[in-house]
Amino acid sequence: EYKSKLHIIIPNKVEKFKTKQLASGASEKCKSRRGPGRPRKKPRVRTRGW
Repeated sequence: EYKSKLHIIIPNKVEKFKTKQLASGASEKCKSRRGPGRPRKKPRVRTRGW
């Protein structure tokens, strides 16, 4: 309901926002895999010895 109203008022702004979200989501995935702050390859649960 709310989103459809947004599309009527400012459709191209909504599209821009969506693409921004997708881009940030992709970069977040890359960060969570392995970034400069987390060099380990295995997930944390395994290193604890579960």
